[in-house]
Amino acid sequence: MRITGSGVHHIRDVLRLGPGAKIVCIDESAAEHEVTLTELAEDAALGRITRTTRPEQPLVEIALFQGLPKGRKFDFVVEKATELGADSITPVLMERSVPTGEGAAKKTERWQRVATAAAKQSRRATLPKVGAPLDFPAFLGALSSYDRVLLFWEGANEPVDEALKDFLGQSLALVIGPEGGLAAKEVEALLSAGAASVWLGPRILRTETAPIVALAVVNHLLHR
Repeated sequence: MRITGSGVHHIRDVLRLGPGAKIVCIDESAAEHEVTLTELAEDAALGRITRTTRPEQPLVEIALFQGLPKGRKFDFVVEKATELGADSITPVLMERSVPTGEGAAKKTERWQRVATAAAKQSRRATLPKVGAPLDFPAFLGALSSYDRVLLFWEGANEPVDEALKDFLGQSLALVIGPEGGLAAKEVEALLSAGAASVWLGPRILRTETAPIVALAVVNHLLHR
C-alpha cells in the first residue's frame, strides 16, 4: 500500500512512526486495512497489508440539521457528530442564528477538515458529508427526502423512544435549534411539514450539547 498527502505527515511527524510500525488505513471504499510500514520517504509511506476487513454499515442513515450557532461552536458539533456516526451534518440559518462574516465556502471547507480529523481519531470507515449553510426554506425542502424527522425541542413532551418505536424506515433526520432555540414560527413550520417533536429530558441543553445527546440516544435505540 502507498500512502501520500497529509497521511504521510501524520504518520511521520505526528505519530512519529517508522518502518515496522503497524497502522490501520481506510480506503475510499470504506475497507479497513491493517498495514505494517516498510518504507517512509518525504512524500510517501509504503506498507504491507496484513489484514483487510469491511465494517458493516448501519441500516439507518442519520442526518443532523443544526441551527447555526455563534462563533466556531459548529466546529465542535461537526467533530462530535462525526465521532457519533452522523452520515451528514448540515448547518441551518434560523431566525436566532448569528452568522459570522466568514464565507460559506471557507467555513464548509474547514468543517470538512474537522470531520476528516474526527473520523481518523475514531477509526470511522466513512466520512460524513458536511453541507454548506441552508436557509430555512431550503432546509424544509431537504427534509422531505427523509423517512422520519425528529425535532428536538424543549416544548415537546414525547420521549425519543416513543417517537421511534414503530420506525422501520432507512433515513432519519434530527433537527436541533441554535442558541435561544427555534422561533415559534419555525416550530410550527416543522410540525406542519410532518416532523415529530421530542424532548431530551427536563434540562435545557446548550446547542452544542444537544446533538451529542440526541445522537447517542438515537444510536442506542436503533442499535447503530
